[in-house]
Amino acid sequence: MKALIPKGECIIGIDGGDKNGIAIYNPFENVMTLLTLSFWDTIKKLTFCKKHGEKFGYTLLVVIEDVTQNKPVFSRLYPPKGSKMNRVFYVGKIAQDIGKNKQITKLIMDFCKIYDINYHCIVPKSGKPKLSSQEIAKLTGIQKSNQHTRDAVMLLYRNGFISYD
Repeated sequence: MKALIPKGECIIGIDGGDKNGIAIYNPFENVMTLLTLSFWDTIKKLTFCKKHGEKFGYTLLVVIEDVTQNKPVFSRLYPPKGSKMNRVFYVGKIAQDIGKNKQITKLIMDFCKIYDINYHCIVPKSGKPKLSSQEIAKLTGIQKSNQHTRDAVMLLYRNGFISYD
C-alpha cells in the first residue's frame, strides 16, 4: 500500500445507503480497510472506533456523502430495455430507493452529532468518473472492492482528506 498522508487522525469515509460503503484509514498502521455494512453494523463500527479513539488518545473524523442535498431528476428515467416494468412503477421504485438512502444518511449524521463524533458532510459531485476496482487497487493496494467501498474511498481521496505519494 502506498503511504497515505492524513489531514486528521483516524478517518472514516461513509457512502450511505442500503449497504453502506465504509473506508477506514488508520494512520498509525498506515492501513486502509474497506467494509460494506448494514445501517446497524455501521453504527456499531462508529461506536467501536469512538471508544477505541478515547482509549488510545486519537481523534476520529467521519466523512459522510451527503445525498440529502441531491435533487433527483426523474424526467430522464426509463426502465432498462427489455424490462416488463412500466415507467411509473420504475420511477416510483427509484424514488423509494433514493428516499431510503437519504434517510439512512441523515440517521448516520444524527448519530455522529448526538455522540459528539467529528464529522463532515460532502455533497457528491457529478461529472467525475467513478474509479474502477483496478484503480482502487493501484491507489490502496486492496484488491477486493465493490461500488459502495470505492465510493467511500473516492469521497476521502477526491475531497483532500487523504492523499497518496
